[in-house]
Amino acid sequence: MIDPPRPVALAMLGAAALLAGCNQAPEDAAPTPALTTSAPRTADAKGAPLTAGSWLVEETAGGASAVFADPAGKPVVRLVCRRADRAVILTRSGVAEAATFRLQAGGVAADLAMVPAPTSLGDVEAVVDPAQPIFAVFADPAATIRMEAPGIPALHLPSHTGISRVAQACS
Repeated sequence: MIDPPRPVALAMLGAAALLAGCNQAPEDAAPTPALTTSAPRTADAKGAPLTAGSWLVEETAGGASAVFADPAGKPVVRLVCRRADRAVILTRSGVAEAATFRLQAGGVAADLAMVPAPTSLGDVEAVVDPAQPIFAVFADPAATIRMEAPGIPALHLPSHTGISRVAQACS
């Protein structure tokens, strides 16, 4: 004959079952996500290599500027807002004679007559309307800016979202 279970034995079996459910092994921690950045673009949509350099965007009490400089730090293209007269000036360095430049970015194009800059030798400049669609595309991170004129080496610049701050500073 089998003895009926005793309350103490039942309590011991229950405690043993509860303890067996507690696992002392550490849980596998989820891997820490690693933040990565996309590789910088090295060519435009047509495969032309981008001009070497980077953008620097600055704001001051007098306005804002976006400067694309070559790896040595020499400015190649400048877009400057002068708050005093709400003028936005686009400057191309290394060109001494007046020329009509074709600007292309993100499927938008505009022709821009540029004249020798009165304040710096070897540069041409033009006062531009920042409301023109071409300048909005300059700030589109997916766009590439192409700036060319006959007889002058073309520039293929990456766009930069900070360029929009130059236009906003003159609005």
